[in-house]
Amino acid sequence: MNLYYRFFLSSTYVRSLAVLLVLSIFLGSVSYGSERDRDRSIAVRASGMIKLLKEDPTNTIQMDFLKGNSIEAKSFAAKASTTIEITYLTQNYLADQGVWEHDSREFYVIDNAGRIVQDVYQRYVDDEWVNVERYVYEYAGDSQIPLHEVFQDWDAESGAWENISKYILEIDAQGRVISEIWQDWDPDAEGWVNREREILEYNQEGRLAVIIIEEWDGGAWEPYEKIEILYSPEGSFSEIIEYAWFFGVWEKEYRMRWIRENGLLTQFLGEYWDEEEWVIDFQQLYEYDNDGNNTVVLFLHYDDFDEVWVNEMRWLYSYDAAGNRTESITQFWDEDEEDWMSFSRSVFEYDNRGNRIRTTRYSAFIFGWDSQIADQWNPTSRSSYLYDSSDNQLMMVAEFWDGQGWVPSYRILYSGYEPTNVVDGGGLPGEFTLLQNYPNPFNPSTTIRYSIPERTHVILHVYNTLGQEVARLIDKELEAGNHQITFDASHLPSGVYIYRLQAGDRVDNKKLMLLK
Repeated sequence: MNLYYRFFLSSTYVRSLAVLLVLSIFLGSVSYGSERDRDRSIAVRASGMIKLLKEDPTNTIQMDFLKGNSIEAKSFAAKASTTIEITYLTQNYLADQGVWEHDSREFYVIDNAGRIVQDVYQRYVDDEWVNVERYVYEYAGDSQIPLHEVFQDWDAESGAWENISKYILEIDAQGRVISEIWQDWDPDAEGWVNREREILEYNQEGRLAVIIIEEWDGGAWEPYEKIEILYSPEGSFSEIIEYAWFFGVWEKEYRMRWIRENGLLTQFLGEYWDEEEWVIDFQQLYEYDNDGNNTVVLFLHYDDFDEVWVNEMRWLYSYDAAGNRTESITQFWDEDEEDWMSFSRSVFEYDNRGNRIRTTRYSAFIFGWDSQIADQWNPTSRSSYLYDSSDNQLMMVAEFWDGQGWVPSYRILYSGYEPTNVVDGGGLPGEFTLLQNYPNPFNPSTTIRYSIPERTHVILHVYNTLGQEVARLIDKELEAGNHQITFDASHLPSGVYIYRLQAGDRVDNKKLMLLK
């Protein structure tokens, strides 16, 4: 039974998680693979939001899980494809030859209705592009929402695509997702076999309230986990409870709680059920500056024996006047020294339009755990970004530090861009502007850019097509200039959404499309 979204059931597990997290941060700073996972992600099931919330408890997304239109047609059809759109092209740098060589690429096949019907991934082998995997999307009638997503691998020997897995949505008359089903392909039976499903239930406000997770056991669905979601009066998460199915009854297992002050998350608690009461497991504490930017995240676990909180990890963040994060430092608690020890650092640079143009990563260690250099950060890797005049990202270049200088490793060219047409701009904006998000369609995140000519209060919300708010991205005073923000929609279903920007008395709306 794959319980990849299980919560943390002991403080020992949490401490292990912290160590793994530190290692992952360090390893991530020196990794230069060019696998597809770096650039895209597979559809996230409804319960996957629990994992996302654990990673970022500051998330205040309202989990409506609503679709934009009802599905009445019973037959699935995709119109003839008319367009091929390159989404990215990855190239590796051959230092001995001083040239870039193709590595991988992804492209969309788009039909006459503007819908993505295939998402294809290829590798460059022996001077030609070779199929690796693809997602095939099936639609009902004229709907813009794919109800079936089929994942396939390319079989080089037979020269044909082979089915691997399938993802199915079921939608009610109100346009809401009420079930998500995962199936595996059985090559012997040449048919689809149920694996797992999630049943979604909603409260009176239309927010997701219950997720029941079931496994396919031969000829019937068997429950094994349930998640209950509670909200504050403002619509933010207040409590999530996980249950396990034991001998015909639901038994409590784990609980997460959010505590807020003046609309800001100040404490995030994890508790497990010991058959009689909730027992504290861990907590995260949050601090903010005067502009509401999160500056400190402190992770602590509870020592049951001494009945005290013990420091574990700490993250320190800095921002510029526009609210862009400029520095992130990761530290862990040294029990022997009784002090915080810095481990890794990332520095973010932006252009005068608010685009991030470089991320540089540092480590406090070289050669190993015993080689810390006091008061010195050692560079490990950096990523640089180029944009066109409309602030669409054109290219990302990754480099690593070899001890003496920066050495190119790989680069990603977006939307078929060739590195000869880079356009840069500058200066303060003269008018209020809301740009189209990029990329669009997207999965799971996209960047929204906008400009305001003077300091004013800015509100940026995202709505589904029924007019219900699903994300509250910005609601604060900002300086004049070019700004951008990333919208992570991992927890939302595929569909069309509307983002609305209000700056003072000026308002603009645009559509974005999430495709998983």
